[in-house]
Amino acid sequence: MRVKFAGSGETDGGLGFGASFKSHESAGASGGTAGSQYISGAFGKISMGDLNGADEQAVGDVSGVGVSGAGSHELTSYQSNSHNLAYSVSMSGITFAASTDLARGADSTKTGSNSALGLKWSGDMVGSSVSVGIGTSSIGDVKQRSMSASVSMGGLTIKALASTNDNGPTDANSEVTATATKIYARGISETAQPDTDQTAVSLTYTMDAMSVTAYNKTVSTTGKVDKDYSGFGFAYDLGGASLKAGFVDADNTSVMDFGVSFNF
Repeated sequence: MRVKFAGSGETDGGLGFGASFKSHESAGASGGTAGSQYISGAFGKISMGDLNGADEQAVGDVSGVGVSGAGSHELTSYQSNSHNLAYSVSMSGITFAASTDLARGADSTKTGSNSALGLKWSGDMVGSSVSVGIGTSSIGDVKQRSMSASVSMGGLTIKALASTNDNGPTDANSEVTATATKIYARGISETAQPDTDQTAVSLTYTMDAMSVTAYNKTVSTTGKVDKDYSGFGFAYDLGGASLKAGFVDADNTSVMDFGVSFNF
């Protein structure tokens, strides 16, 4: 069981504020390095804490399966996944976001990206709900570029995503491993990785209380055999709880999970 605290409010002048964090993050959240905290108004929204980068906020991930994600192999590896300061503003269906990792300048061992930008548009088109997102992040001159598009019509939602990193993901938990050493302009020796492309697509169909989801993701790394991940699962709304099950072929390794997820 995971316990999460969240609170929000608004001043008489219309200034919004709020924060959320898990119970084990309370110490870090008080210092602004865990959870998330924000202040918002007509100027937009300023956030801090343990944040996704602006490119990930705009592009996102395809849909996964299972009660606990069945390995969460549908997720895209973003090098900006540990930023701690972000700004976003929305108008007329368009959202612009920018984020950075302030701690990197003070700690030369940090591998999070320096900066990220994201742009997302959502609206209606020919009776369908459409969303398009693009984003980029950088570590010095090493860049990752990503984009996604999703369409929802009736009970069907389709999302496609593509991402390319000219030096591979920097996340130590990613499915790509380091192979060489690169000296950055800053004079710091860091582990370099081969070029990596990620492509993914998911389909979800909802019928009354039941939804069925399938996805496929391919990770192509220079000099390595492609890795393929695919999953299939369903969720049934029990009212305050959901019965979920998923099966995933994680690059020729089978993963299953099933159970009940409660919201209260």
